[in-house]
Amino acid sequence: MWATYNYDNLPNVHVTISGVIESDGEFSDFIERWLSLFNTGERFNFIFDTANCGLISIKYAILMAYWIKKFKKKKYKNLEHSKILVANHSIIYLLRFIFFIERPIAPVKVVYIKDNVEISSENFYP
Repeated sequence: MWATYNYDNLPNVHVTISGVIESDGEFSDFIERWLSLFNTGERFNFIFDTANCGLISIKYAILMAYWIKKFKKKKYKNLEHSKILVANHSIIYLLRFIFFIERPIAPVKVVYIKDNVEISSENFYP
């Protein structure tokens, strides 16, 4: 499984991303879980750990931007903020590309880590 959701520390939802997306179904599952959080109406925050993420196809980056736009049209307001832990520069570039196409729904802090130490961070705003 490419994305594993952990709801043990609500309102913080920890999502561990590892490996690569093997199928469109894995990406759809990722989106469906995100949508189910919106549909609860409860406030939540995302913490994404991408330290073990492989290379992601540009196709999924474009789809991610599409879904962000779609979520914004629905006017979901219960995502307060996100934090994305990144250990690979290619993931940072991909995130910049996604947020260039479509600004995030809520504030996002992207944190570049190396050996579990924060090296730098970058913020993106709606």
